[in-house]
Amino acid sequence: MNDWTTFLHAEAPELAYSGDTQLADLMPWGLLTVKGPDTLKFLQGQLSCDVQSLNNTSSLGAHCTHQGRAISCFRAFMLNSEAVALSMPSAIMASASAALAKYIVFSKAEIDDTNTALFGIGLAGANAANLIETHLESLPSLVDGVSHSNQGYVIKVAEQRFECWLNLEAAIGFWRKAANKCQRASQNDWQLMNIQAGIPELQTETVDTFIPQMLNLQALGGVSFHKGCYTGQEVIARMEYRGKLKKPMYRIGFDLAKGAALPAPGQALFALDKKQSVGNIVIAAGAEGNKGEALAVITSSSVEAGDVFLDEEKSKKLAILNLPYAIKNNI
Repeated sequence: MNDWTTFLHAEAPELAYSGDTQLADLMPWGLLTVKGPDTLKFLQGQLSCDVQSLNNTSSLGAHCTHQGRAISCFRAFMLNSEAVALSMPSAIMASASAALAKYIVFSKAEIDDTNTALFGIGLAGANAANLIETHLESLPSLVDGVSHSNQGYVIKVAEQRFECWLNLEAAIGFWRKAANKCQRASQNDWQLMNIQAGIPELQTETVDTFIPQMLNLQALGGVSFHKGCYTGQEVIARMEYRGKLKKPMYRIGFDLAKGAALPAPGQALFALDKKQSVGNIVIAAGAEGNKGEALAVITSSSVEAGDVFLDEEKSKKLAILNLPYAIKNNI
């Protein structure tokens, strides 16, 4: 247990929380960093996003197999001119690191997945920007923008929503100062915000399952079709220019009985007129009123037919909810 974990378990629960802005610890997520003179060149040849255009912005993206299947899904941002961080679920960091390590042997760069220097805090709500501007040294103005300071990095992931990756002293200090202007949000709350924004992530169960377009990364700026070759690029480009996306990612809603477990990543979904699975859960979170929400990759024809279910017995019907962006089917 590190000092940040000790603080969150011991001191943070005792602070006085008040306000509409939400304050969340991002402990289930971490930073995989690549650093060295060849970092940008190396990652440009591996990741689906355009790493060399990051500068003071962040980008969603994926690292894929040669078959175009995503091994990891992340938000990339630069720590400095020779270091890039990829924020992703901690559960897949070891496998993501191992996948990148296969290709880094002849590059002047190294991978670090220990995440011991920076700690994640999420902030969302009308007062989020003011709190960051008051207590941290800088604030990004545009969505996907990144600000750098001696305290760490702040990413504007949506309007009124920020990820802060701070050194230990800054993280503890900021949390103490922000607590009396915020309510403490759970990790489920933050995951629900990601789902409502249509931002995917991979867990251990879904690694090497989806191509980036099935996770809607092309609609989120996470796939560059102009930067040149990278691992899996041929399959991804073929889908964009010659294929039809039959299984995009949808936002779904469902009833959740009190005490019931959320559907797990990778869990199969079913349609009324099909015996085989028509889709899989990507991520899920509990919502208000005994409801749940999830992102799920589902055959578009089943969604259009209107009968998709959470269970093989076809008793738990799903609702298709709005996403904040359009999905291109390449028809």
